[in-house]
Amino acid sequence: MTVPCRIPPELAIKTLVADILLPLSLCSAKYWLLVRGVGSLWLSINVLAGGGIGALAYLAIRGRVAVRGDLPWKLLLSVGGLVFAQQIALFYSLKRLDSSRIVFIAPFCYALIQQVVKTHSVRYIIGLTLAVIVAAMVDSKLATENGTATFKAYIALLFYGSLQVVSTTASAHLANSFETVEVTKALTVLSAAALTIPIHLLGRTIGLLPPYPYVPLLALTPLPLLAFVLLFYYPHIITSGLAYSPRSVFQLAYIPTAVMTCILSPLFSRQIAISDAPLAILLFYAQRPSSNLGPGGTRMQKSRVERFSIS
Repeated sequence: MTVPCRIPPELAIKTLVADILLPLSLCSAKYWLLVRGVGSLWLSINVLAGGGIGALAYLAIRGRVAVRGDLPWKLLLSVGGLVFAQQIALFYSLKRLDSSRIVFIAPFCYALIQQVVKTHSVRYIIGLTLAVIVAAMVDSKLATENGTATFKAYIALLFYGSLQVVSTTASAHLANSFETVEVTKALTVLSAAALTIPIHLLGRTIGLLPPYPYVPLLALTPLPLLAFVLLFYYPHIITSGLAYSPRSVFQLAYIPTAVMTCILSPLFSRQIAISDAPLAILLFYAQRPSSNLGPGGTRMQKSRVERFSIS
């Protein structure tokens, strides 16, 4: 099986743009919103509301939407619910961890889980586990009270990655019912935004949601960027990269993202974390997919000598 290791220039440029936008959006969400007392549910609802407006505008401009067969509304709502839960898990972790840690792990959860499921590599699992333990120890500063919050944040990050795999797979099935991937994504985001309405109203009615936090108007500017990057642009990059070698896509995405994060995170937090660069290198080697994985995470057949050298 021949693996298309060379990524097309168009996809490479889009990935490099995402490498800049993703750290910028997550750092601004962390230090302009979450640090000011904004909750993960509040932020998820508002990001999805912005994404829903954008999806509605796209569908209105496009006009008629063709559906193959009956409208799969149950699957559409299910995928929308998965997208909603993804945002909550991501922002829950982002509120409790440094933004650099989220950027080093969250965007690559899909490739990470594909590597574990497809290869069953014990060495990969042990290396990744040790790297995450080291990162968690740095984040908790070896304090018991911080350790509990850090543990919950990493569990939420694992949950986010699992939801990302399930929603990507379900979206691929959902795409068979519509004419383009863009229409499928817009309808998915619109269904996720629609699900936030009853949750928001119910939470306000019975008092489960905290009062609206006071946030300066300027601090709300990351919301449109978050909606665009997390709901539309980066999922498109992940889907487009499935046709190429996971190792090549990972290296192109991770290295510029890590560099940008090490630059932007101190600018937003106004603190220099000397642990960011070593952890970025550690997590790079721990997460990097095996070279014997083909497009979509399929395992390639290797000779006996190659299998011995890899394992």
